[in-house]
Amino acid sequence: MPRRPRVFVDGAVYHVYCRFARGVKALAAVADAEDFLEVLRAVKKRDGLVILAWCLMPTHYHLAVRTGTVPLWRTLRVLQGRFAMRFNRRHRALGPLWQSRYKAKLVSDDRYFRRLLAYIHLNPVKANAVEDPKTSVWSGHRELLGTGRNPICDRDETLRLFGATRREAVSKYRSTVRALAGETWAEREPGRLPWWGSPAARDDDDLGEPAAGPRVDALGASSGRARPALAAADLIRRACTTLGVEFERLRSLRRDAEIVRARETIAVVAVERYGVRVNAIAGLCGKPPDTVSRWVSRGAARRSADDGFRRSVEALDAALAESAPSAPRSGRRS
Repeated sequence: MPRRPRVFVDGAVYHVYCRFARGVKALAAVADAEDFLEVLRAVKKRDGLVILAWCLMPTHYHLAVRTGTVPLWRTLRVLQGRFAMRFNRRHRALGPLWQSRYKAKLVSDDRYFRRLLAYIHLNPVKANAVEDPKTSVWSGHRELLGTGRNPICDRDETLRLFGATRREAVSKYRSTVRALAGETWAEREPGRLPWWGSPAARDDDDLGEPAAGPRVDALGASSGRARPALAAADLIRRACTTLGVEFERLRSLRRDAEIVRARETIAVVAVERYGVRVNAIAGLCGKPPDTVSRWVSRGAARRSADDGFRRSVEALDAALAESAPSAPRSGRRS
């Protein structure tokens, strides 16, 4: 049976974890670890991901992230897929690099936010790779202390979880790390951690939305926009109307700046925000799937570099969400 789609919440905190297949130590070499971080920086910038904590181990990685409006499944698919391609090319290897699809657990209980960050940064200590987390160069611990270079962690965003000022927050973060270091459960696999549910819970369990009620993360971010479930044809028709672009122009061979911008805007919103398949857009527009994939890729890159384009994407997303307010919310597929 095909796996059910996962549903992710905008503006929420997730613990993300994945292992390499067959026990491969794909992150043991400095060059490979640096390459993974290079890809991570790129997708973070492109998708507006907030990284609260990170750690690279030879056989796996951990991230604590706060999602933006780009669904987490898309960011992680690019992260793992791009790194796997580069790793296999460098080592002339064949076959899948990852053991399975990533695990991502929504952390919605205030009791666990701080412990999650400490758990991730203590991984090298628990694995006996280092005696003190501040000596590890493959985690965000030193970045939160203010001593790491070229940080990946969004330091101030993370420290807000611990205190009102940097000094207070760093002190409380240190205390949390010291306290967790003595906890026996800190050595458990992710599926057996408190925020992953009961010890019997399976790592491959599909994820749903959190319980009813206001969905606001520890940093006060909204859980996101309720989007209607729109078929591809209906979404594209509504998008063309909103942007003032005729559908036939979208399908045409024209490549002027206006139509290129419209194609990329619609493709990004349709695929990233509404889970529309690239093949469905390609069929409607009479284009090869590879062409539509390029629209999405170029649009995602332009969104991170062009504030005007990013505002156009957000405006179209909002207009589509308001166009059918009574419709059920669309899922975020992985």
